[in-house]
Amino acid sequence: MQSISFDQAVSYYDRTRGLPPEIGDQIAASAASVLPAGAMVFEVGIGTGRISIPLMHCGLRVKGADLSILMMKRLVEKLPSGSPQPGLIQADATRLPLRAASFDAVFAVHVFHLIAGWQQAAAGVHRVLRPGGSLFLGHSMRHTDSPLTKIRKQWMQLVEEVATTRQRPGVRETDDLDAYLQALGAQVSAWDAAQWEANTSLEATIQDLEAGVYSSTWLLPAETRQSCAARLRAWAREQYGDLEQPIKIPMRFTWRQVRWKG
Repeated sequence: MQSISFDQAVSYYDRTRGLPPEIGDQIAASAASVLPAGAMVFEVGIGTGRISIPLMHCGLRVKGADLSILMMKRLVEKLPSGSPQPGLIQADATRLPLRAASFDAVFAVHVFHLIAGWQQAAAGVHRVLRPGGSLFLGHSMRHTDSPLTKIRKQWMQLVEEVATTRQRPGVRETDDLDAYLQALGAQVSAWDAAQWEANTSLEATIQDLEAGVYSSTWLLPAETRQSCAARLRAWAREQYGDLEQPIKIPMRFTWRQVRWKG
C-alpha cells in the first residue's frame, strides 16, 4: 500500500479535524514551553496548518512537508495577508529531502498510521533532529465511554463483517510506534496538553462515515458505506434514541515527546 494523500479532504478537513483556536494555541504553547525560544521545527504531514500555524504564533520557526499540495495551498490561504509563511515542500515522509541534524524538533500529529514504511519515516525523523532534539507525536481522543467512541467501534465491527480493505497502510497501534522508537534508543514521555468539549450529534458522525469523510473509509465502496451506515443508525437508535440531539463530547489532546539518548 502507498502512503495516503489528503487531496480529497481539502474541502472539509478543517471542519472535521480542526481545533478550536484557543485549544490549538494551548496545544502549541504546551510543546513550545519545552523547546528553546525561536526553535527550528519541522512538521511531517503539515496539512492545512492546524498545528503549525499555532506553533508559529509561539515564535517557532516552522517548515513542513505533505504529500498533498492542495492541503498546503489551503494552509497558505488561511494565513493573514503579509504574515510569515512556513517553508513548505511536497515530500513523502519516508524520503524527506532534509539535511541531517537540522531541526530542534519534529512534529507528527495523526500521521504515522497513514505512512507506508513508517519505520523508515521514524528513522528519517531521528536523522534530521539535532542532538537533544525531540519528536512530538500528537493525538486527540475521546473518552472511551463517549457515545462517539462507541459509535465508531460499532462501525468498525460492521465494516469488518463485510469488507477486508479498511486497514490503513501505516502503524496500527501507538504501542508499536513507541516500541520501535525505543528500540532506536529513544525515551518517551507523555502529558495532556489540552481538554475541551466538542459539539456534535450522533447523526452527524454517521453521515460523515457514510459520506467517506474519514481516511479509514476511503477504501470502502460507496455501497458498503451506505449499508453499514443504515445498520449503524438502527443500532444507535436502540442505544441512544434521538440521533439528531446535540451532544457535548469531552476531548483531550496528548503530546508524546520522544528524545534520543546522547
